[in-house]
Amino acid sequence: MTIFLARVGLTPAKGSSNKSIIGSIINDLAISNYFLFLFTFVSLAVIYILLEQLVHSPWGRVLKSIREDEDVASALGKNVFSYKIQVLILGSAIAGFAGALLAFNLQYINPRNFIPMETFYAWIIVVLGGSGNNKGIIVGAFMLQFFYSGTRLLQDFIMFDSTQMASLRIMIIGLLLVVFMMYKPQGLLGKKEELGLGR
Repeated sequence: MTIFLARVGLTPAKGSSNKSIIGSIINDLAISNYFLFLFTFVSLAVIYILLEQLVHSPWGRVLKSIREDEDVASALGKNVFSYKIQVLILGSAIAGFAGALLAFNLQYINPRNFIPMETFYAWIIVVLGGSGNNKGIIVGAFMLQFFYSGTRLLQDFIMFDSTQMASLRIMIIGLLLVVFMMYKPQGLLGKKEELGLGR
């Protein structure tokens, strides 16, 4: 929306010396970290509320039944394949929106940035917070970021260079993952029933 407003009528035409006040304000907001944080926070809240509504709707209950037993859901007349496609589309849309925010934050995007480790981090978030729980995903993301950023403080106590610290950071996160898989496999907010651990 910012790009659209900046290009359509809010910025001066080429060769014009006059500057648009509204366009300048929007450009200032667009490059502000505070604006990006606020926009991301509001977007997260809206998406979370919408997902919670979907989870507790008849549509969400059908998805839970499919997760538990596809054959039973199909026997009840539910088109299992159609529901899977719907979930794939919804998840892809949310991921695409998050990717747009990432590109907006970095001001630069390159396919080489998306290394396998990024997928591994996403999986860690689910493990830490808890599978099948929207709150757990948020908590898991904050936990991962806390440990990822917190390990940088170790540079004041350990004489490692940047490469060694990066390796140590991954080792600490990996150890945290092992501990959770051993003692809290359902995650902080997950339920054992969600993973079949309570049966």
